[in-house]
Amino acid sequence: MTPNYRVIAKAEGMTLAARKRANGKWTIFIDFSSERPRRLEYLGLQLIGKREQDAEANRMALAIFSRRIDEHRSRRLGLPAVSHANVRFVDYFKELAGQKNSKPWTNSCKYVERFFDERTTFADLTPSLIQSFQAFLLKHVSTNSAATYYDKFVAALNIAVRDDLIPASPAKKVKGIGRKDSDRTYLTIEELKQLNETPIGSPETKRAFLFACFTGLRWSDINSLTWDQIRDEQVTLRQGKTQDMVRIPLTTAATELLGERPAAGGRVFALLSDDHTNKNLKRWAAAAKISKHITFHVSRHTFATLALSYDVDIMTVRDLLGHKNLKNTMIYAKIIDKKRRDGMDKMPSL
Repeated sequence: MTPNYRVIAKAEGMTLAARKRANGKWTIFIDFSSERPRRLEYLGLQLIGKREQDAEANRMALAIFSRRIDEHRSRRLGLPAVSHANVRFVDYFKELAGQKNSKPWTNSCKYVERFFDERTTFADLTPSLIQSFQAFLLKHVSTNSAATYYDKFVAALNIAVRDDLIPASPAKKVKGIGRKDSDRTYLTIEELKQLNETPIGSPETKRAFLFACFTGLRWSDINSLTWDQIRDEQVTLRQGKTQDMVRIPLTTAATELLGERPAAGGRVFALLSDDHTNKNLKRWAAAAKISKHITFHVSRHTFATLALSYDVDIMTVRDLLGHKNLKNTMIYAKIIDKKRRDGMDKMPSL
């Protein structure tokens, strides 16, 4: 054992351990050393040198480790998936939010912790309780924010089904929170050129954002994009949010932003968290004298409006964005129609 590595527990060819980072904190993970290929599962938990917080992190880590042991034994013996209906939901959600490391998940986690009792289990998540959670969200945040946070709640339940913790999602019996049409911030081609000519402290943020403007990929897909997913001048991947396959042809601009393919492959973009990236984008936009509020998701809106502006048909844009419902894509068509009307209104009269 090295000074920067601690073993917390061992069982069934798995090791629960912690590794010290440069910032002095210890990251907890599970090492599946008996699997081929060997893999690590980072739990989104850290030891920070504070007794109370570290004790809670250890408790959560051991609970997760125990679940993985049960799952492994069930698979080895060919038994049905172990039921974990009595697992505490808030603990599970906090673990997921830590793994996702994105602002929507973090914000959703705050409201999950505020609403649900810490002893609430998956078995307690009845349709009526879920509807009460929806009402709680709508009372405390805007409709669209409530819809976003509720989407993460539903996503957590779907992941629990995938992980064989529960047989089916209780949210399937509850109607979701509908979104209201809102203004979509996007950048024009002139503004993209303006950004491209403006220096930025993080060249990787610049490269990733502009690439997303020409592909429509979400932050999560950009962050996990690997060179193996780029072949024959197109990106082919399964979207993290919807799990649907998309194939996006690469324009010349997008290909140039990729640069030369490294021999080692791996991830295409070396980014930190989406929050860190958005802070870089905010500073970059200010330096470029662009007053619009820019987040990474603006790149997706930009791609859609650019594609429609350059006469890519709406069904193709829907497929490129991975939209299941055409009405989501139609929002961008309305933006283009308004832009054209505004342009016509500026024409001089006789």
